[in-house]
Amino acid sequence: MLSGEQFQHLFENSLDAMVIAGDTGKYLAVNQAACDLFGYSREQMLNMSVGDLRTVEAPGALEQYRTYVQTGRETGEFTFVRADIQVRTASYTACRVAPDQHLSILRDITLQKEAEEQLRQSETRFRLLIDQSPSSIQILSPDGFTLRVNRAWEQLWNLTMDDIRDYNMLQDKQLVAKGIMPYIQRGFSGEAAAIPPALYDPEETLPDRKRTPNPQRRTQAFIYPVKDASEQIIEVVLIHEDITERVQAEEALRRSEERYRSLVIATSQIVWTTDPAGAIVDRLDSWEEFTGQTQAEYTGWGWSDAVHPEDWVQIERVWKEAMPSRRMFECQYRLRYHDGTYRHMMARGVPMPDERGRIREWVGTNTDITEQVQHVTEIESLNARLKRSIQETHHRVKNNLQIISALSEIQISEGHPTVPITAVIRIGQHSRLLAAIHDLLTQQAKSDEQIDTFSTLAAMDRLLPLLEATTGGRKIHYQVDDILLSVQKGTSLALLVSELISNAVKHGKGDIELTFKVTGESARLEICDDGPGFPDTFDPQTAANTGLSLIDSTGRFELRGNVEYENRSEGGARVIVTFPLA
Repeated sequence: MLSGEQFQHLFENSLDAMVIAGDTGKYLAVNQAACDLFGYSREQMLNMSVGDLRTVEAPGALEQYRTYVQTGRETGEFTFVRADIQVRTASYTACRVAPDQHLSILRDITLQKEAEEQLRQSETRFRLLIDQSPSSIQILSPDGFTLRVNRAWEQLWNLTMDDIRDYNMLQDKQLVAKGIMPYIQRGFSGEAAAIPPALYDPEETLPDRKRTPNPQRRTQAFIYPVKDASEQIIEVVLIHEDITERVQAEEALRRSEERYRSLVIATSQIVWTTDPAGAIVDRLDSWEEFTGQTQAEYTGWGWSDAVHPEDWVQIERVWKEAMPSRRMFECQYRLRYHDGTYRHMMARGVPMPDERGRIREWVGTNTDITEQVQHVTEIESLNARLKRSIQETHHRVKNNLQIISALSEIQISEGHPTVPITAVIRIGQHSRLLAAIHDLLTQQAKSDEQIDTFSTLAAMDRLLPLLEATTGGRKIHYQVDDILLSVQKGTSLALLVSELISNAVKHGKGDIELTFKVTGESARLEICDDGPGFPDTFDPQTAANTGLSLIDSTGRFELRGNVEYENRSEGGARVIVTFPLA
């Protein structure tokens, strides 16, 4: 069981938003994460109730809370409007912790909801794309059964999905007889494959299917395996192309070639054709425009002169693998632009067989992926930076835990059978201080690779308001020269400031003044109060307590500096710490 103090520590330092409310919904306690979630300060929230949250859907937060109080339903989610007008969605888990007190743990799930909506929209677009595509598309399961067909497929084969629901392509004897099965099996084994043109009528395989007679069609198909993240085939896509008219009439072939040339002119890609061996024989306008080579320069194997010399070995290897297998050629390499620079290209080419199955030519495209490659490089750089940040965070957390451990050991070394509450408060204060430093460095790491230093002014702007909240209404006035300190030295300085201010609060009165000045290669920290000052017999060595011991060890040993205690002429005490910056 957690003690009250342990629960309070867990409550205050939890990364999840936590609130405690009464049966009416009045907030009784909130942690900082809850304030961050709803956009209100702690004081504002403690003057609010669940019903004060603006929701954008019914039932609202108060109705859900009342339902929970009445029925004990422990989980749910709601969409609300933050104090800064942002619309967010949160999930919650609630439980009763006292007769009239209920603990709710909330988590911001806005990004998750947005991702789910984007996935839903993506799936909807995919279904529309399949259904509206003019290409005949058939999606098969890994064991050969049809999962889905589009309208173009039904029109091509004059069949419906119900007609072929029990049809298994891998057991089709007609495909075996026509010599097409090896290409089909290649796709089901994980390779993309171009299926040679063939006469194929599903009615020969499905004689018991009643349908309107449809003339046999000569089709060419491409089969593409779809794999998951573990490289397992989850489905196979078969795209049919009806080439009946192209085979029947030379005029249809001529028109198709004209359409192809028009596409080459209109597209921003480089479109190319080669003979079966890979030599260019036709004029390629898009290649000339991109590379600046003339037709005489790139004809035959002259196009290889525009390829980066370091990438030619890879192209040759991929080409030699694609030719005998008659599968798609796909290779990434650098191609010289007409201005002399090199651009990253993704080249894809497919073999075009003739009536006897021999490769007549290769047709392909080169797509400029320079920006994509640059983005990948940037992502790799960010991943490396993230790894370094994780290592640095681990190092800092380890050091912070060592500091907390040292504070505990100081209390144990004094020989007290119990630890006084002031010592526990001090350890808690230092823990929050270290957490603030860690948060400051973490924010810096998000925008800057340099995370081994931090700004003194930024640190004091973050830390002094935390300390001021513990002074009982006394103000801390400060003037700080802004310099960059190492993480180790900056942490020591922050702990020293915390302990000096705690002593000023304990022994002085009125506001507290902090000055941090840099002169040359040394720094001077001065903290003053207007209390009674140090007694005439004051000796920091003989009067040492936990606070003075920490001040002395931090100033003299960790900062390699000097600590002076003196009284001000106008009244009050002054502590001066000077230390070298190097």
